[in-house]
Amino acid sequence: MSIEPRIGPNGRDDDLTRALRSLYAAPTDDAYWASLAGRIMARLGGDAAVEQWWQPLARFARIGLVAAAVALLAARGGGGGAPGPPVGGPPGPHGSPSRGPGNHDAATGR
Repeated sequence: MSIEPRIGPNGRDDDLTRALRSLYAAPTDDAYWASLAGRIMARLGGDAAVEQWWQPLARFARIGLVAAAVALLAARGGGGGAPGPPVGGPPGPHGSPSRGPGNHDAATGR
């Protein structure tokens, strides 16, 4: 038994294989390879400024600081406007937040 790769339900498609090979073949023009080699050598030769490892990250510093400030303002409730009522509601007769009917503190039994 021979193992032959299958393409599609009916086996190999030689016409498709030839068409794909022609599409993905390396360029045969010598000018392409000469220009590629020239670009690589120019990059290696130092024509372009060499970046340090932190320089790409430094570009995002301003964006990060603005995002952190927005998140801080959002966490603090926007930072403006009149303050709302306390979380527990208005103070009760003993200075603690009042509880509605049927709600009692399990720790104190009140």
